[in-house]
Amino acid sequence: MTIERLKQVKNVISDVYQGFAGCSTGGCCGVSLPKEDQDKLKQWKQDMQQK
Repeated sequence: MTIERLKQVKNVISDVYQGFAGCSTGGCCGVSLPKEDQDKLKQWKQDMQQK
């Protein structure tokens, strides 16, 4: 039963991390940036990935 519990915890942690890593709104912990700032941040992230 311990192995199953560890797998569950691992899956939960993976899901949470993917949520933070995949966040493109620039918000954290439920706080979002205004739309204009979201667009700027999104463009900046895209530019950084292309380098």
